[in-house]
Amino acid sequence: MDQYKLIVLTFIITGLWDLVLQFFSHNYDKMPRVIQWFDFIESLKPYFQKHTLLSAVLLAAFVGAITQAIILQIIKFPTNISQVIPFLLISFLISGLIGFPMQYSHLFPVLNDTYYKYLGPIRGFYHDGISGLIVQITLLVIIYGIKFFT
Repeated sequence: MDQYKLIVLTFIITGLWDLVLQFFSHNYDKMPRVIQWFDFIESLKPYFQKHTLLSAVLLAAFVGAITQAIILQIIKFPTNISQVIPFLLISFLISGLIGFPMQYSHLFPVLNDTYYKYLGPIRGFYHDGISGLIVQITLLVIIYGIKFFT
């Protein structure tokens, strides 16, 4: 798939996952225990309260697209199963590392005052990395699911 299409699809997927996070965060107390086990979701509530639904989605989607552009400069999108694990490892690392310039650039003050303040740098890295994996796995399932069924 064309690199630009991957970036646009990443933008969309990241934005949709942000909507899911917003829903979970706003309804955290009503969520099943398995969701409540992820305490970082609750830490996002003040962040989402300070943004409109659209602004939070667009910020997340923009960061996801930029991160994907960086990842694709380092490693190609997998075309076979043996390339998936290295791709996901690089994705985890870059997604985790991208949080540091986000924190220290002060371009995302609400995120710093809520999410990163609660998590700290190590847990922030971990959760940003996991978020990147969730987006990449979703992307892989969509792309290869479409190929499988067509």
